Amino acid sequence: MSLPDFNALSRHASKRPGEQAYRQAWKEREELEGPSPKTVRRHAHQITSWALWFAAILIACIISVRFWHLIGPEQIKGVSLRWLNAEDLQGIDKMLFSSAFGGAALAYIKHVMIEGAAEDAQEKRNRESSSNK
Repeated sequence: MSLPDFNALSRHASKRPGEQAYRQAWKEREELEGPSPKTVRRHAHQITSWALWFAAILIACIISVRFWHLIGPEQIKGVSLRWLNAEDLQGIDKMLFSSAFGGAALAYIKHVMIEGAAEDAQEKRNRESSSNK
């Protein structure tokens, strides 16, 4: 029985990995670990920020329509400009004067901004304490 030839392995074992190998290893590591909590929180913050802007623009449009029906002219040259009936206007009033939008915004600010900042500070303290050891 003969021993296997390891010359091919020794030839490649002495080479140092290149930059491409490091990039590939980093990519595989990111795929295995998944996104960090900080990245997830940042994305959630961006999505919620856009949603709050959208809600603010939507509320401004709803308020302008409500004021149009309140103080705008009924007709211009025979064309009716008040297209909502009393039930629709009552529904708009209920939505505008409920605390749903304000409550959602305040809950978001409390949860993401304050608690997220506390988690970031804890992560920083953990990194500093591990680097000092």
